[in-house]
Amino acid sequence: MSTLKKEAPNADPADFDAMNLQAGTKLQFVTYRSLAKAQYISTLIGWDVGEYMLVRLPRENGTALNFFDGEKVSVRVFSGTAICTFDTSVVKVIHHPLYCLCLTFPVSMQMKRLRREMRIKVALEATVVSAATPVESHQVALDNLSATGALISTTVPIGEVDEVVTVSFTLPSYDGEEAALIKMKAKIRNMVEELNADQRSYMVGTEFVEMDTTDQLMVRNYVYGAVLETRQSIV
Repeated sequence: MSTLKKEAPNADPADFDAMNLQAGTKLQFVTYRSLAKAQYISTLIGWDVGEYMLVRLPRENGTALNFFDGEKVSVRVFSGTAICTFDTSVVKVIHHPLYCLCLTFPVSMQMKRLRREMRIKVALEATVVSAATPVESHQVALDNLSATGALISTTVPIGEVDEVVTVSFTLPSYDGEEAALIKMKAKIRNMVEELNADQRSYMVGTEFVEMDTTDQLMVRNYVYGAVLETRQSIV
C-alpha cells in the first residue's frame, strides 16, 4: 500500500473547528489501494470530537463500496473559502440499514485558502422579481453560481445596479437527493449589455443578501458536490 499524500503546497495547519463542518457536507474520499489513487464522494453524518466521525458509505455506479477495518483514507472538504484535507482510517463499516463508515477522528488538518467562494458554471432556469415591479416576473438563466451570488443571463433588463431583486431557481437532484427550490434576495452589483444579431442581452452579476441559512447550505453543498463529482473547474 502506498503512503498517504503529503500536505498540499501553500497549506497551513488548522484545527477541526476551523473547517466549519456541518452534517450534510460533501466530502471527497481518496483511497490508496493501488499506485493509482481513487476518489469517491461521501456525505458527513456527524462526529464526536476526539472520538470518531460518521460518513455515508461511498458508492460507485449506485453500489456501496467495500472498505476494511483499519484502511487508511484521505478526506478533502470545501469549507467556505478554503480547501481542507486530513488523513483518517476506517474504524468500522456499518452496512444495512445505515450504510455508513465510522472513521477515526482527525488529529491534524491542512487548510488552503481560496481567494473567494467557489463559483461553478451552470445552466439553470430562474425567475427574477424586482421590488419595483413585484407583480412582474422575468424568466432568466443562471450562468454561474456560488454560495454568495450568481451571474444572470437575460434578454430583458431586470433592474438597476444596487437594486435588490428576488431570484428563484431549482437545484437539480444528484447523489440520491431531492431537487430543492431556492429563493433568495440578491443585490445587482454590475450589468453588461450586449448586442448580437439585433438581439440585446444582459449579463448581470448579483450578490445574495438576506440569505436563509438552509438555502445557503443547500447552494454551497450543490456547488461543492458539483466540483467533487464532475471535477468541474472553479470560475
